[in-house]
Amino acid sequence: RPLPQFHPLPAAGAPRSAQQAAGVKLSLFGWGAEKQAGPNNAEISSELQGLLIEGQRAGGDLSAEQRARADELLTSLLSSSVRWDPALLGGGPWRACYTKGPEPKWKALTKLLPIAKSRAYQDYDTTSQTVTNVGEVLGDALKVRAFGSYEEVDGGETSTPKDFKVTVTRGEVALPGGLSLKLSISGVGYQRVRYADGNVRVFESINTTPTEWEREGLVVCQVPEAALGAAGA
Repeated sequence: RPLPQFHPLPAAGAPRSAQQAAGVKLSLFGWGAEKQAGPNNAEISSELQGLLIEGQRAGGDLSAEQRARADELLTSLLSSSVRWDPALLGGGPWRACYTKGPEPKWKALTKLLPIAKSRAYQDYDTTSQTVTNVGEVLGDALKVRAFGSYEEVDGGETSTPKDFKVTVTRGEVALPGGLSLKLSISGVGYQRVRYADGNVRVFESINTTPTEWEREGLVVCQVPEAALGAAGA
């Protein structure tokens, strides 16, 4: 049976690089193998935001390689639970930049006229607990808006995932010149916040809404409009 092998310890006063090269560190219990820490959530979400901004600059679609990387980053974020901060629902509009699962109706709207730079975004008001959902058809000139309110359904939870009941009360088609047409959009949906920080928010639909505006299993990754605008996207 071969004897275990040991790496020689660096000389006293050796630079930190030498200690790292030896692969050891002094711990409470003596010398042990040094572990390299992986990227934290903030670093992962920052990379994901940058990737999605790049995709929005290119017209909104990610390449196959970019989608594969986005999926890896999402998987890492969704595998962890983070402290919930209600303020993360606010901060102005957040644009939907990446989806997985059943295609929502609002995304289909944004693709009706490919030549138009159309967006889909949400704007939560954390004071009144209201939300506006917007799906552009012809840029800002023609868009569908749905208005509603939201409330927590798991008030005791202080970390993600967080579940919300969203009640849509009315809808409209916003036309040029400040005109609008009423839409019969109403109903109750349930949203799960899977991850949220200042870089990205990830929502999951946990039921299909009555009008099928969104369907169960849809996952949406959002980026703040402020960050997209600053990057020219």
